[in-house]
Amino acid sequence: MQDFTKIELEVKNAEGVTKRFTCDMTTEVVRKGGKEVLVPCPWLVNFHANYDALNDFTGYRGAFEVIHYNYLEGCATEGEIETQDDEILATWKFLADGKPVAFEQLSHN
Repeated sequence: MQDFTKIELEVKNAEGVTKRFTCDMTTEVVRKGGKEVLVPCPWLVNFHANYDALNDFTGYRGAFEVIHYNYLEGCATEGEIETQDDEILATWKFLADGKPVAFEQLSHN
């Protein structure tokens, strides 16, 4: 992982309002290709308070899980949260020091 001063999750809801959630970079063990590997994982600081705030902000109770899954399984650092009818509830992206960041930048020195 590269050293960054600040890692944030920037989310824009369906009304066009943008909010940033401060993250802390940790690691997590996941299974990939039948092996357990250590991958970087940005966690929302003060997870429980931010978890509810993120869900309330997007209007979707599973917002954090969608972002978490897409980051860990899809190596995505940005994406959309959609309803089953393809209605976009929110867009999200990780920022490092205020700029969009690629998965490789978060995961490699």
